[in-house]
Amino acid sequence: MDSKLILFLILLNSLMFSQEKSDKLSNESVSFKYEKIQTSDDGIGVIGSNERRAYATFVESNITEKSQTFFHQIRFKSINFSKKPSEIYLCIYENDNGFPGKLLDEAKYLVYIPTRKTLITADLSKLNIKVPENGYFIGFEWVLSKENEIKGNVKTPNLPFNPTISGYTGKTANLYTKRKKWRKEPDASLVAGLALDISYLQDLLVQTQ
Repeated sequence: MDSKLILFLILLNSLMFSQEKSDKLSNESVSFKYEKIQTSDDGIGVIGSNERRAYATFVESNITEKSQTFFHQIRFKSINFSKKPSEIYLCIYENDNGFPGKLLDEAKYLVYIPTRKTLITADLSKLNIKVPENGYFIGFEWVLSKENEIKGNVKTPNLPFNPTISGYTGKTANLYTKRKKWRKEPDASLVAGLALDISYLQDLLVQTQ
């Protein structure tokens, strides 16, 4: 094969890979803000594994019939223990009889996680996702890839995966994990739930006679 043709094919393959990676990380309707956290306290959180790929926390809606409520922002803290950035999916699930159900309006977004402790804000205001009246679940699904493995001095046959998502402690657990199916973690567990800061947008309904 001609050397110029081989070079062309290599360049074409490289451009296609770059385009695929760019498309994978881009979402014009969702914007992410990253703020570096200066504190030295690592806190507590959850981490991905082959046994526990996804975590979620139930959120009560507390909305009234006089307004239409939409998702505005979701804020959370993460720690990336590797020298390279990692990726994770932020998900919003329907409430299916007290367990995470289907994705709410296909709400599954790939989030780029920097190599440090970071406060991340996901702005969903352009999506017009209505908040369910019966509550919902917010969770994270880990990308179990070689790039996201936490290596180093970790001695286990099944390596954990970056990043860590911050949680909170408490006697009553509000943490759900997924292996083959979702299950609720028992009370008095080390992490009681995911540490999330959620804000909404409201449009008052116009009442007509």
